[in-house]
Amino acid sequence: MKNSRLIRIIQISFLFLLISTFSFSQLDPSSFNKYNLAADQITKKALTEKVGYKLLQELCEIGPRLSGSENSLRAIYWAEEKLKSFGVDKVWLQPVMVPHWERGSDETADIVNDKNISEKSLSILSLGGSIATPENGITANVIEVKNFTELEKRKNEVKGKIVFFSRPVDEGLLNTFAGYGSAVDQRVYGAVEAAKYGAVAVLIRSVTTKHDNVPHTGVMVYVDSLPK
Repeated sequence: MKNSRLIRIIQISFLFLLISTFSFSQLDPSSFNKYNLAADQITKKALTEKVGYKLLQELCEIGPRLSGSENSLRAIYWAEEKLKSFGVDKVWLQPVMVPHWERGSDETADIVNDKNISEKSLSILSLGGSIATPENGITANVIEVKNFTELEKRKNEVKGKIVFFSRPVDEGLLNTFAGYGSAVDQRVYGAVEAAKYGAVAVLIRSVTTKHDNVPHTGVMVYVDSLPK
């Protein structure tokens, strides 16, 4: 009986899809022409006038806007007032639950006791959502890997170590966001994957195309079933 009902639902849904597709295909393309002029005018105005850039400047001047922060509230109220000033007929705020994370005041990493490299301080930033290290920090050997496949192959070497994910953004791709996407998995899920094999911490190469010593941060996640 359940299977029969499922088939019926699928048949009805498929019929509805056919009707919807057929109806859409029967629309006269010229019916969209009346919107083209307005769309072209909006596009030209946005590209040639500087209002959008001015608004972006104002928003950026508020400062970092991590969810739940004072600046995030300032940005929300700023946007509300801006929309009202533009004459938008309905502008309102809705309460919403958001994650809240605060960056620690002391973010340091140092290379020590390395026979090939003299003591060196690294430029680092915490990843959004990460927990704090113990009060005395973490000191451990480092294992470098390029991706999760290499990490899995070397899993027996990971326990008690800091895993360094060093894969860079692929700068050879025309679609720069695709290049970013090719490397961002190690930042988001690196801690989870390393924790599976007993790592005590992770370091991530900045996911950016910039060649400088200014670290680029972003979000990361944990899973409750693994150590953080």
